[in-house]
Amino acid sequence: MDVSTALLSDLTELANGVGLAAGPLQAPLKALVGELRAAIGSYRGLQLTIVRDGQPVTLTDVSGPDEDGSITTSLRVPLSLLGPSYDGGSRVVFYASVAGSLIDLAADLGHVLRTATIMADDPDRDGGVRDGDGRAGPAQVRTPVLLLDADVPPNPAAVSGLIGLPEMSAVDRAVGIMIERGHHPDVAYDALNEQAAVAGVDTHVYAVQILSC
Repeated sequence: MDVSTALLSDLTELANGVGLAAGPLQAPLKALVGELRAAIGSYRGLQLTIVRDGQPVTLTDVSGPDEDGSITTSLRVPLSLLGPSYDGGSRVVFYASVAGSLIDLAADLGHVLRTATIMADDPDRDGGVRDGDGRAGPAQVRTPVLLLDADVPPNPAAVSGLIGLPEMSAVDRAVGIMIERGHHPDVAYDALNEQAAVAGVDTHVYAVQILSC
């Protein structure tokens, strides 16, 4: 199958929209899902995670097993492959119910994004490299890769919906307060994160505490 420019364009639009209200996400999500269903008969859904300032927002869109069968295969795509603006933890995972049905998609995406596809049980997927004699060499920084079947089975709690948006909003507002209190914008989040660590709570929990003062 060919990976169309439209598929990557819709994925980028969807990823950029996460962090806003749920409404603006519907059009690019519908377009992306339509393209994936047309290309992959056993397509079962996706889970898109955007990490910003340490706070993840996850959009899940999956169909029930009674509709298309249980998920047996997955393809993880690090969003850093789409551009440097995405945090290293940001990613999209595609799901399907027929083993091997995502291999062609992985190959096409790997070609377009100029990266490799690795099976979940590949011994080198941790970043180790092999020397010419076949021995494992020291770990090196690699270009992010596509991972097949690394997310099967999916999180049992994964149901369609958008989670993490209130937490991200609270952190954003708390960072604004930190800036008002004299912190430079470049370090305001780090200062918030450090204070949360001292208080022994997650950053978004500490952010809510600041907002309630």
